[in-house]
Amino acid sequence: MTTNAETLMPSTQFARIYRSVKQLTVREQLTLAKLVLESVLNAKPGEQDEWPAGFFETTAGAWAGAPLVREPQGEYEDWALPAS
Repeated sequence: MTTNAETLMPSTQFARIYRSVKQLTVREQLTLAKLVLESVLNAKPGEQDEWPAGFFETTAGAWAGAPLVREPQGEYEDWALPAS
C-alpha cells in the first residue's frame, strides 16, 4: 500500500523533515526509524502530555466574543431498570 506521506504531515516542518529523510540511504532510514521508535517506547508516561510553556497565560481569559451563557439543561432522565 502506498500513501502520499506529505499529505499526512500536520505541518510544513514535518514535510521538510520527510523530504530530508527520503534523501537518506535505506540503511540510514532504518537506523533513524529504530532511534525514533526507541524514543517513543522509552517515553515516560505523562511526559508527552504536558502543556506547552506559557499555554495558560496566553489562553486563559482570551475569549473576546459575547459572554458565554449556559442554557437550562432540562430534567434528568431516570433510566433505572424495573425491580424484578
